Amino acid sequence: MILDVNSFLNEYIEESLENIDKISDCLFALSKKQDDKESLEILLRLLHTIKGTSRMMCFNQVEEVVHKLEDVYKLIQNGNLVMTKRIAQLSFSVVKILRDFIPKLSAEETPEIEHFSEIIENITFATNGEEFITDFSTKIKNEVEETEESSNFSEVQSIRVNLSSINEIIRSYDKLITSEFRLKNSFSVLEELIAKGENVGQQLRLIHEDITMLEQQAFGVQEKVISLRMLPLSMILRPLKHSVEEDALNLGKQIDFDIPLSDISLDKVILESLPGILIHLVRNSIDHGIESPEVRLANGKPEIGKISINAKQASNRIVITVSDDGAGIDFEKIRKKAMDIYPERADEIAEMNEKYLQQFLFVSGFSTASKQSMISGRGVGLDSVRTSMDKLKGRIRVRSTKNQGSTFELSLPLSLATQEGLFLQSGGTKFLVLSHYVTEIITEADSELIQLQHGTFLPLRNDLLPVYDASLVLGRKGAKTKNKAKNSIVVVEYLEKRIGIMVDNIVNYMTVVVKPLPNVLKKFNAVQGVVFDENYNIIPLIHVPDLMHRMNALKEYEVKSFEVDHSKPEYFVLVADDSHTTRQIEKIILEAEGYNVTIACDGIDALEKLKNQRFDILITDIKMPRMDGIVLIENIRRMELTKNLPVIVISSVFEEETLAKVKEAGAQGYIVKSDFERGNLVAKVKELLDESK
Repeated sequence: MILDVNSFLNEYIEESLENIDKISDCLFALSKKQDDKESLEILLRLLHTIKGTSRMMCFNQVEEVVHKLEDVYKLIQNGNLVMTKRIAQLSFSVVKILRDFIPKLSAEETPEIEHFSEIIENITFATNGEEFITDFSTKIKNEVEETEESSNFSEVQSIRVNLSSINEIIRSYDKLITSEFRLKNSFSVLEELIAKGENVGQQLRLIHEDITMLEQQAFGVQEKVISLRMLPLSMILRPLKHSVEEDALNLGKQIDFDIPLSDISLDKVILESLPGILIHLVRNSIDHGIESPEVRLANGKPEIGKISINAKQASNRIVITVSDDGAGIDFEKIRKKAMDIYPERADEIAEMNEKYLQQFLFVSGFSTASKQSMISGRGVGLDSVRTSMDKLKGRIRVRSTKNQGSTFELSLPLSLATQEGLFLQSGGTKFLVLSHYVTEIITEADSELIQLQHGTFLPLRNDLLPVYDASLVLGRKGAKTKNKAKNSIVVVEYLEKRIGIMVDNIVNYMTVVVKPLPNVLKKFNAVQGVVFDENYNIIPLIHVPDLMHRMNALKEYEVKSFEVDHSKPEYFVLVADDSHTTRQIEKIILEAEGYNVTIACDGIDALEKLKNQRFDILITDIKMPRMDGIVLIENIRRMELTKNLPVIVISSVFEEETLAKVKEAGAQGYIVKSDFERGNLVAKVKELLDESK
């Protein structure tokens, strides 16, 4: 009988990877204690198992590599070979290659192990006591962005889901449909009451209750659906442990790496980015934090250093800490390096406390290392961690004590699909700030603010908090609430720095679904995404790190200059387009430049607004219901008040005939939607408004 290996392939791969993980544990134990007979026996048993199953599955290369490695450890067991650091490094390299290679065996054509002959040759050299190399691929050593620790989460297209979860979603969906029918019936009753001229107060209250119930059920279904793509954090921690053990071995440092078991699950999108962040922080601890055994003993510490990763869930966020008991951060070294890089800020840096000095750790290219090591000198600093955390809408904090160690605390959402945020309003602009940046909200009178040479400050718990008017950076000045006795100040924090943002109004706090930016706004760093408010308006999600950077860059004289510059007469822009999304995108772009924008849903709506309000420029689509853009332009050219109004047409149509009609009607600008960018719209508006003067 011929064995059908394909029917056992998945089981073989799963079992082999599990055994390889156990082999890594044994190798690390032997690298710390060469006479660990129990680990050696387990190692040999595991190698023998993989060798046997690989032979049965006809995976000859895997069999031969494992067989050669087994020979090495049989000699060590018999006392004919000594377990050395280089043998451990060789073994880790081989295990790493096998861990990457075995999953590829599921391909239609059986692949071959890269550097196979070189691997076999050097294991044989080790068996014979001859010189051998320990690394077989430059890819293994040097690539950072595509580290093996990142795992192939991006390739995972299927997730195992319990049937009970599916049944729960179906039950919730049934309730949702029932509530929808009930709401429709309530509206029918309301219409009958209105037709009869009867009191509708009681029915309106019932409808309000129905809508509230429908909203709650909709959010419940959404949460259950989102939970289906959650994956356990433990998926990334075991491979990370093996990589860390190898790095420590390569640097000649002894560590005890502790990763407690965790039942926390995260959104797949977050989980696939997390390994790169964690391995960077752990490598930082190994290279810069943990001292050599000799130094640790001299300082009265245990010879073996400790690195740990812990995770806990707090509400709808997960907090992960990476801690070590090493030398801690040398803040005076950071201060000196910062002064060398920013000599113009020397006086400011000299006065900084440790909390503020931490920000330099996350500046691109900043390093205090006197020399590069094989795991840290890769041209990528902690700025890559900061950038990754920003993309994941996360927050990072650092705590360190000299000679006692350091802790990096990562706060991440469980899912990127929904976020909690605070709707704020300033200068007529509504925007959203994610709640994890907000530390507190303060209401203070103007008399309690202090005006100093470098700006406005608020005394807050023995500290001076810099306070900025949000409209200075958001691009809208004016429309402040009149006669307000108190100011609303939202305190935000990022990388241990805090500022106060003065706003006109704190609208409400909501759980929102964050939508990615359209392509035209991808490079608009001030906005991190968009959300819908209760009126289905598109509201920008302000990127707090960028906002803080802009505000901190404004000195007092620059603030005054900015205010003078924005005290000029406002320009009023009318945007006409039948697409709600297009209107809102153009509105966000123009309001960010300081324009006062009004929107219209079609040509007739625009014409009515032009009759009742003065505008400085019109931006319109062509194809709109009731009245198209060309007819709209022809109409305004006949009106005395608007005959000279500048007009820009933005349309998906690009035909010579249409372009000729637009010019003939009297439009001065034409932008095709396929070529639409934030820059070319703003440039054309400024050109027609002659703002260069």
